[in-house]
Amino acid sequence: SKRYFNLVSKYSVVTGTNKKDYFTIKIFQNNDVEVTIQRKKKGVSDEPYFTEIYKADVTKEIWLYGLDDDDVFETIGISNKIKIRIVGGQNNDTYKVSNGKNIVIYDYKTKKNDITLAKNATIKLSDSYDINTYDFKKINTSQNQFIPIIGANPDDGLKIGFNNTFTNFGFERNPFTSQHQLKAAYYFATNGYEMNYRFEFANVFNKVNLEINAGIQSPNFTFNFFGYGNETSNFDDDLGLNYNRVKVRSLNFNPQLKWRSRSGISLTWGLNYDNIEVDNTQNRFVENNTELPNYIFDEVQFIGTNLNFNFENYDNKAYPTMGMKTNIQLGHKSNLDNNDRSYNYIIPEISFNHKIDAQGKWVVATKLKSHINFGNEFEFYQAASIGGTDGLRGFRNQRFTGNQSFYQNTDIRYSFSSMKTKLIPIRVGIYSGFDYGRIWLNEEDSKKWHNSYGGGFFINGAELLSANIGLFNSSDGMRAAFSLGFQF
Repeated sequence: SKRYFNLVSKYSVVTGTNKKDYFTIKIFQNNDVEVTIQRKKKGVSDEPYFTEIYKADVTKEIWLYGLDDDDVFETIGISNKIKIRIVGGQNNDTYKVSNGKNIVIYDYKTKKNDITLAKNATIKLSDSYDINTYDFKKINTSQNQFIPIIGANPDDGLKIGFNNTFTNFGFERNPFTSQHQLKAAYYFATNGYEMNYRFEFANVFNKVNLEINAGIQSPNFTFNFFGYGNETSNFDDDLGLNYNRVKVRSLNFNPQLKWRSRSGISLTWGLNYDNIEVDNTQNRFVENNTELPNYIFDEVQFIGTNLNFNFENYDNKAYPTMGMKTNIQLGHKSNLDNNDRSYNYIIPEISFNHKIDAQGKWVVATKLKSHINFGNEFEFYQAASIGGTDGLRGFRNQRFTGNQSFYQNTDIRYSFSSMKTKLIPIRVGIYSGFDYGRIWLNEEDSKKWHNSYGGGFFINGAELLSANIGLFNSSDGMRAAFSLGFQF
């Protein structure tokens, strides 16, 4: 029972009434805090109807809500340990703060509140309903989500990793207070690995979050290159899969600002830095390749800026039967080691999922995506490309590379009735798909469109996680792949 008491006392919530209240917050020398609330009637305070002492070694924060009417908040002493958040609420409130250390005051910007005596306190005035209104469901909590990453395809071989997300829900949220995400994966076909870390902190500005992204790809991480053009050849049967694999070591750092709306729209703007080095592996396609610049195997640095618009609304992310997603990326990158090489780009994408029958057993899903680079001053790993996991599912990753790309994926999916197991309910389904697409190169006049077709089956567990196995055919032959989730 003591453990439970300490748990609920760590972040304490105190509310007044919808009448005039007088809050007295007294901080003792041992840093304990006493909160007393009295009713105000015609300027005279009644006997306290609430008194509580919060121990400094137990409580980290106290949230005080004045609710409706004109309230008075008076603090006495210096709060060296416990953080005190005061939310005035409706009407016109008065704040008397002797010392504002560890005290944050929230109230409406458009109300006539008296903060002249709130010495050194942090004042946050806004007309945010979420911040200024008491919600009994709002508590300080955190959650951790661990999702395994597993997949297999000819380019990566077996891929194993994890995606761990830790989310903290404190007082100020948008839609959370902070979030840490760590993703890592190992690729057995190349012995390469990648790690990505993302940190997001809410409300650095009003309704704007700060997001920090950082990533690393090991020297054995590979990127395919078959040459520039829409009709390049594939010599896998004669030279093996390794011939077109390029070892690319990279580091990246991307700080950005993110704004979200309640309707599912997000707008992100930021800066990015990349440090990339390509390995000159013997007996590979990139060795002595005249299509590539002579510095391609030198360590190079890029700096740029990016703007991203995203709208996403699905009935279920693991297996959507209704919904859509729109994403538009705009950006610029400059080569710091070769000042004459810089380019702009735009990457628009839209996808739809729509059930055919009322039960949602039959679903049509489609995705359209393009990538346009303006100019020729980019490297092959920054070019527009299609294939494999990003485009034509019957081809290898980055099978065709150029200045511009476009493709469309379309699936018809059918899910059988749910089956109950001892662990979670399971839903099994099948799908068939068709892809078409191509790239454009400024120096090439090609009219060819590529396509692939195939199908597979999927398993959905508890409407939370999906896995699918697909087999697709193309002019390059058959390609099998296994992954968690759907690409669209």
